[in-house]
Amino acid sequence: MNRISSITRWKDILVEYFSLPLHRSGLALVSNLVITSGLGIIYWALAARLYPPEVLGVNSAVISAMMFISNISQFGMVNFLIRFIPRAGRSTLRIIAYPYLISLATSVVIASIFVAGASIWSSELADIFSMPVIPTWFAATTAMWCIFALQDGVLIGLRKAIWVPVENLVYGLAKIGLLLFLMETASGFGIFAAWSFPLLPVILVVNLFVFLILVPKHAEETKVDTEDHALSRIIKFVSGDYLSMIVWSVTVNLMPVIVLEKAGPVENAYFYLPWMITYSLYMVSNYLGMSLTAEAAKDPHRLIEYLKRSLAQAGILLLPVILVIVMEAPYILLLFGKSYAAEGVTLLRILAVSAIPYATTSFFISIARVRREVWKIALYLSLLCILALALTFMLLTQYGLPGVGTAWLVSQSAIALVILFNELRPMLIKDKRVDR
Repeated sequence: MNRISSITRWKDILVEYFSLPLHRSGLALVSNLVITSGLGIIYWALAARLYPPEVLGVNSAVISAMMFISNISQFGMVNFLIRFIPRAGRSTLRIIAYPYLISLATSVVIASIFVAGASIWSSELADIFSMPVIPTWFAATTAMWCIFALQDGVLIGLRKAIWVPVENLVYGLAKIGLLLFLMETASGFGIFAAWSFPLLPVILVVNLFVFLILVPKHAEETKVDTEDHALSRIIKFVSGDYLSMIVWSVTVNLMPVIVLEKAGPVENAYFYLPWMITYSLYMVSNYLGMSLTAEAAKDPHRLIEYLKRSLAQAGILLLPVILVIVMEAPYILLLFGKSYAAEGVTLLRILAVSAIPYATTSFFISIARVRREVWKIALYLSLLCILALALTFMLLTQYGLPGVGTAWLVSQSAIALVILFNELRPMLIKDKRVDR
């Protein structure tokens, strides 16, 4: 009898848990992370074994540069789409179309400028972009990556996050297949080619589905409970969030380029794989935060409740994974080869622990977006950028790759503590007083 009661109790808990859209969307996005991270590990493990470290180091730097330019060109509009689509009503089509068009045009311009000034950023990149076809290929890939990123924001804002892992599963499998196929025909750029070629068919299929089916349905469902979309308020939000995205992109996506320039392509290869694994941990908090933003924008009165639920969800998902990575780091990196395991273990352990303080920062950013306090996001991320880059330049030369991990952990912890005591603690105390 007790066993039956226990099963019934757990069944009721699960039904209640999954009945909340916040949890469903959050788990869908974390599932997407598991898929993309798993396929990403397979992709980079194959790349590490099929290609020399010099080739992997250069290709990873090109991919990082492409993603950095793409982030700049999106003007932070992924978060704009997540924040404003839930109550867009008849403006849904316009709110989606403008970011697409603006990002496409901007990405081509900035990519062209980046290629033209490659000798300023890195001598290694300058040699690559001096080859025929590469500059055009790089610009086209950057533009497609913009749409690939924005369409995730569209699906989350439409509260159809369940489709995000589906599209990324297709893209990840295609990418791995091409990596193997192109090994003989495009060995020097096979890694970047496999990354870029599947983008066009994926974005075409997804956006036909979005514009022909999902957008008309959402516009009809939300035509009554709409939000003020005055141009001045949108510009204020986008400009503040865009500044935050630039700062974050400088901090994150240029790190491999800095290591490439300061330590060389081989060291950058040893750095990039732990960096990639750790960023997957960061994305757990980011995705749960996206779900928090979308659901709280739809129902602002439940913001603090959603925050508490998201923090609990993050703890359950993150802490066991971080513990496993810290304990099993040598065996994880052994998947990529003995040299990667020998050089990157300490770095991976330090970077993995940094995902704990980052969760605090990530959820605060989601709250600030719901409240349209984007200037606070820019402030804290700017402080993080200054601290992280300064410590990296100091510690990389003296301590090597573990110095980069230490710089990152110290920076994340310092900013998280400031946010916790200056922003989140007063908010939670105020909520307790209201409940009483």
